[in-house]
Amino acid sequence: MVEETFVDLQVSPSVSSFSGWRCMICGEILDPIILQNRTRHPEPQYGVPDGDWEPTHPGFES
Repeated sequence: MVEETFVDLQVSPSVSSFSGWRCMICGEILDPIILQNRTRHPEPQYGVPDGDWEPTHPGFES
């Protein structure tokens, strides 16, 4: 990871910038706001919900 200053060109009328880290291998960008949002919104949990679940997709055959 390398520290960089990023510029947000969509902010009007002035240019806004922020400091963060960029992975030199995959290009992922991290900053304190991104890390905070990841802890507030954990990855979705996949699976069958509790209770009676019936698929409703028209092409599904049981």
